[in-house]
Amino acid sequence: MNKGNDDLAGAIGGFIDGLKRENAQRRGMPARGRKKSMITEPTSPPSGLASPSCSASSVHFSSASDDWPTPQDFFDRMNALHGPLELDVCASPTNAKCPRYYTRDDDGLAQAWDGKCWMNPPYGRTIGQWMKKAYEESQRGVLVVCLVPARTDTAWWHDYATKGQVTFIRGRLKFGGHVNSAPFPSATVVFLPNCEKPLKPLATS
Repeated sequence: MNKGNDDLAGAIGGFIDGLKRENAQRRGMPARGRKKSMITEPTSPPSGLASPSCSASSVHFSSASDDWPTPQDFFDRMNALHGPLELDVCASPTNAKCPRYYTRDDDGLAQAWDGKCWMNPPYGRTIGQWMKKAYEESQRGVLVVCLVPARTDTAWWHDYATKGQVTFIRGRLKFGGHVNSAPFPSATVVFLPNCEKPLKPLATS
């Protein structure tokens, strides 16, 4: 075999050896001819430290919870506009906005509502049930002011929100307990007592 063939065979052999080393490194195996590294990744965090499982933003916007407590300043504006609001239909003792309120254990969906109500419902799968309940209670003579995500593509929005007076909120609200503003737009929906359709907005010049 001449020198040219020897050089070609050597190049091919070196290329194959390089591929073998790369594959071995991908599998976490030491490549031939190299010493295995003694550095290992910890399998669990040190005692007292939680393992980070999500980004910093998802800590505040976790799908594990569908509760978004009403900002107090926002409620104060709604209360001045539509109130005095008397019954918070889905609240907790720590975030209730009205003198009377129903907790999760009370199950506001199973209760009768009265007077002027505030509703900032859970934003999960049950939100459609809450909007249906709010609309039905308005047909019994109750005023219900709702704070909801502006999900205009959903069935509950078209079935119920469109029956109320809708106001889209400019910008993003910063809900109680959250460092950053919400990752979704919000709207208020007001169901007036015994009103099948929302009142037409006043004409502006």
